[in-house]
Amino acid sequence: MDNWNAMALKPLLIFLAGGAGSLARYWTAGAAQRIGGSQFPFGTLCVNVIGCLLIGFLSAALSGKWQVREEYRVMVLVGFLGGFTTFSAFALESYKLITGREFGLAMMNVVLSVGLGFAAAWMGYRLSERWLGV
Repeated sequence: MDNWNAMALKPLLIFLAGGAGSLARYWTAGAAQRIGGSQFPFGTLCVNVIGCLLIGFLSAALSGKWQVREEYRVMVLVGFLGGFTTFSAFALESYKLITGREFGLAMMNVVLSVGLGFAAAWMGYRLSERWLGV
């Protein structure tokens, strides 16, 4: 496949795999939440942990022993797992910083991602309450 076709194919593969990953998230989280059956967001926790396991395993495997062309690797890692959970990308990036001995950057990524993410969710919720009377 020439470079132009590969470049045109990559966004399409990401798009299609992202939809599949979103459906997989919906089904997996729903099933896990029914099994867990509590107020705790067990479904989301399961999806995030499964996604982290998969992105770690597949990131190594698809660039190592099971080498595939880049557009297919990106389809799985960015498309499917991105639709399944973005937490997996966050975990892999933090892991790579740690293994690259960038401990300060890894800690900054964890603290800022969790802290700012929580603060942004809180702010968005409060803005919706104020502006929309929710």
